[in-house]
Amino acid sequence: MPTLMNVNAIRNINSKLLFILLEKTPDNKMTIINPQGKVLTVPEGLFEEPFLVSQDRFVDTFTQEQVHAIEKHVSKGRSSGVKRDGSSVKKRRKKAEPPKFGIGAEWNSAKLTFYKHKIDPLSETQSFKITIEEVGIFTITKSDFCRLFNDVVISTSYWEEGSFTYSDLPDKAKKFIKAA
Repeated sequence: MPTLMNVNAIRNINSKLLFILLEKTPDNKMTIINPQGKVLTVPEGLFEEPFLVSQDRFVDTFTQEQVHAIEKHVSKGRSSGVKRDGSSVKKRRKKAEPPKFGIGAEWNSAKLTFYKHKIDPLSETQSFKITIEEVGIFTITKSDFCRLFNDVVISTSYWEEGSFTYSDLPDKAKKFIKAA
């Protein structure tokens, strides 16, 4: 790796864990490297402002898995978020699309279960509805889901397996439940 390389780091608002920011996309998402070294695309609103970390601080700042992943990322020539001049990651522009509203997805589940393939395609203003057996109907916008269920959005289960199930209904979910 070149000695002058810098990367943008971002801290998760809820967990306070550090992630490496590779790229911001036009659809308000970010490509990041999580502490386990996995490259993920997540919504922007989950993190504090980015800050630069120089290569000589990588080992002290990031996990061993993240350092290995950024080295692999750079060696494959995918250095879009890695800056050698200290500048920050720029956001690509995209034409604004009118916001979508209403229920964009719904499913039934025995427990509170989130499915990545059903939630990701929704616009930030669209809602999804989960009918939870013997509990009620959970309805939330994608924006609120990303902000309040941050633990789900950044979980390995959600990204690798495509779903996340709470064994017990968390308190933060109760305000979104209505009787069936």
